[in-house]
Amino acid sequence: MVIPNNVPVIKDYAFTGCSGINTITLPKGLQRINDGVFKGCGTISDVYCFAEKVPDTPYHWSVFEGTDIQSATLHVPGTAYDSYVATSPWSSFGTIVKLDTEINGIYYCINKDEMQATVTVNPYKYTGAVTIPETIVYEGVTCTVSSIGANAFADCEGLTSVIIPEGVTSVGDNAFMNCVALSEVSCFAENVPETSSGAFAGTDVQSAVLHVPETAVESYGSTAPWDGFGTQQLIEKCGLPTISYVDGKIVFGCETEGVIFKSNVICQDNGTHEDNTVNLSVSYLISVYAVAEGCKSSDLATATLCWIDAEPVNQVATGTLEIAAVPVLVKSRGGVITVEGVGNGTTMSVYTTGGMHVGSATAVDRTATVSTSLPAGTVAVVKIGEKAVKIVVR
Repeated sequence: MVIPNNVPVIKDYAFTGCSGINTITLPKGLQRINDGVFKGCGTISDVYCFAEKVPDTPYHWSVFEGTDIQSATLHVPGTAYDSYVATSPWSSFGTIVKLDTEINGIYYCINKDEMQATVTVNPYKYTGAVTIPETIVYEGVTCTVSSIGANAFADCEGLTSVIIPEGVTSVGDNAFMNCVALSEVSCFAENVPETSSGAFAGTDVQSAVLHVPETAVESYGSTAPWDGFGTQQLIEKCGLPTISYVDGKIVFGCETEGVIFKSNVICQDNGTHEDNTVNLSVSYLISVYAVAEGCKSSDLATATLCWIDAEPVNQVATGTLEIAAVPVLVKSRGGVITVEGVGNGTTMSVYTTGGMHVGSATAVDRTATVSTSLPAGTVAVVKIGEKAVKIVVR
């Protein structure tokens, strides 16, 4: 028996004498259980109570009167476990265990030690379009969603589509069994997840569309049960973001429409110091990738924003420091290193960290470019006029 999620109160004697009840699911929004609600209900095997705050039971001695809850298991949210254990009538259950954790409508079994999470059964069934996130945050720990458990979406007749993130490596038995309305599955995993042969049992995948990464089309098309889908389409990959510096702001762009930019900007001068002088680098490390619904995340774009020809002037009267400087962006892609924003005629040279000269160029149209054979991941030194900047070759 499942009480709908919009029920805040169960009134007096609502289920008294209902001896045929074996399992009870109480909703997250439940606030109060009145007198004798489950009185004389025989032998109940499991009660699932999703309320994170213990429901008020003013007549707690009568809620389960005549019902053998000492032989039953009570399932409660992990965040409220101690409260249920200490509160009557819940404390009278023979076994009290923690429920799977619900985050934004999806249930997980979470292993904080390994920082991984498995999608599990929703007692109210998943419906509509479901997007499984790449990661979740639980008690301050970021966990990768790495698997879909057995029966997780089984018998979810209202499920129409599902997006499976790149980090999923396994799909359990009957995971999508009898999902009669399922018409689209997008699996972003480059490597086909280890999948039970019965994962889609009773689901008409022959009439459904499977979206997969371009690099994995052949793998999915030759691996059961993924090869059973009637139509296979490619997942578009977001274009590589561009990075610009315009009117004092870092500006991102992308050829893919509707993207969201996920960026990180680090000031190299951040930190604490104990010396009586601090050398300022006046530079920022920028990294960004683009994401869009239904698309694979773009590759990471990086750049270093720095200021050259800095000439600080101390203004004694105001206590401020004025710096006359030219902002430039240093970028790297495929071994090609580009500096944007420098004055025409400025020389840009590239060196290894060991001092070997790799190449030089003179700025034209405020841009200088040097093609190198340095492998990705190599640290290079870019010298712009008298300014030297370290970058990682991409």
